[in-house]
Amino acid sequence: KQSETDLKQSETDLKQSETDLKQSEDDLRISEEKFRVLAESTSDCITRYDNETRHIYGNPAALEATGVTLEQYVGKTHRDLGFPEHLCRLWEDNIKSVFSTGKGRSVEFEVEQETGIAHLDMKLDPESAPDGTVQSVVGISRDITEHKKAEEKIEKALDEKKVLLAEVHHRTKNNMAIMTALMDMQLRRVENPEARECLEENLLRIKSLALVHDNLYQSKDFSKPDVKEYIESLASNISSSSFAKGSDINIRTDVDDIALDLKQLLPIGLLINELATNSIKHAFKQKGSGDIIITLVSDGPNNMLRVSDNGTGLPEGFDYDTTKTLGLKLIDILTKQIKGSLDMRNSNGLTVTIKFERTA
Repeated sequence: KQSETDLKQSETDLKQSETDLKQSEDDLRISEEKFRVLAESTSDCITRYDNETRHIYGNPAALEATGVTLEQYVGKTHRDLGFPEHLCRLWEDNIKSVFSTGKGRSVEFEVEQETGIAHLDMKLDPESAPDGTVQSVVGISRDITEHKKAEEKIEKALDEKKVLLAEVHHRTKNNMAIMTALMDMQLRRVENPEARECLEENLLRIKSLALVHDNLYQSKDFSKPDVKEYIESLASNISSSSFAKGSDINIRTDVDDIALDLKQLLPIGLLINELATNSIKHAFKQKGSGDIIITLVSDGPNNMLRVSDNGTGLPEGFDYDTTKTLGLKLIDILTKQIKGSLDMRNSNGLTVTIKFERTA
């Protein structure tokens, strides 16, 4: 009786296995039919390769591109079909790599056609056997010639834009150099001390702007000026100005490797110029020597500009809101331009801190 039960169970298991096998065959047939419909309707070249890099399938687009029938195509390597040797080596090496690693690859190549050079991109992916080994490799080649042409047009346009921007910055720098030369000539003729001081202040302002364009003209990337180099050059300009002559004032910089766009860098340069020049003119009258530190660093979500000196500091009773010289008005306007907040206080001299949003 136990044997009869076992026999019935075996028959049931066999029928279930047959049912499962038929279902798997049906699923495979449906999957193959879907693949065939897709492969035969696409303009992409779809091929399958065995582990000897021979073709075991080619869709109509692949056959048309090769100029042979399916019977002439199957069982042949690229070399058998007369493709150039350098392409045969390229394709074979990559197909073998997919077989050995089990990982897909992408290969770009060029072929000569009657209409000219065509650029193609081939995606190679493994197809696994039931035991997990790579049974075959499927390749899908797509013509990307128009895409390449579009890329080349964009690159050409970008190159032309860079040349134009370089020319703009170069001409702006040269025009500002002419302006500073004219102002220098005018300074030699002016004897009134107040008039000389006004001209010298404006001369430094123009030079701070000219330095930005000089920095960008020499930069490889116009969107990323060298902030550290610019501020160091600006500090050197201020140190050698007529306001610092005859004094022993040392200007030091502490600048992080931060990114500023042109809309921020121009007002930042003018702010540094105003604040450092103000320190030279007013902070060291009593001792004629001292230090000015220009700091530009990241501060959380913001950037922070700080110009500090160890001079006499603000006079007693000083009110920033009511004391509006041209320099202070400029500082106020420029701070608002970069959407910054300003703090001015005595701390072993004067310390001015401006925090502004990071945009780059």
